[in-house]
Amino acid sequence: MKHVICPVCGNICIKYGNNKSGSQRWICKKCNERIGEPMQYDNSFKQEAIELSDEIGVRKATEQLGIPYYTLADW
Repeated sequence: MKHVICPVCGNICIKYGNNKSGSQRWICKKCNERIGEPMQYDNSFKQEAIELSDEIGVRKATEQLGIPYYTLADW
């Protein structure tokens, strides 16, 4: 079974229907945060993002790469 972790509180989310495009939605039972299908990033992209954040900072790197701040901060 696939486990999705809440980006807000870190709790495990449960299935919560589908969005208009048919992708699975999830809801956190602890904080009620609703999220869409989590993005999957390959290891080479993660490594490039980490190196970029070391050079210019996490906030600027996330803006340049178009990924959420908490995603890069967790790597």
